[in-house]
Amino acid sequence: MKHKTMREPSARLLATLHRDNKEFFILSEAVKILSASNPDAVRKLISNMVKRGLLFRIKDGLYSIIPHDKDA
Repeated sequence: MKHKTMREPSARLLATLHRDNKEFFILSEAVKILSASNPDAVRKLISNMVKRGLLFRIKDGLYSIIPHDKDA
């Protein structure tokens, strides 16, 4: 089983998506949630979250949250 730990930006993104009942989201929504001025930094964060099993990439720019009780 992978350990799924998070730093503040990842936790804030997931908490906001959960609060808003968003199962799917696009990159621009993540940029807005994180109040980021650099979309490339958010893209790297999301890529890292996919590698850690926190998110699933459906297609370029579209992502889904992986429930914390599931393994990627």
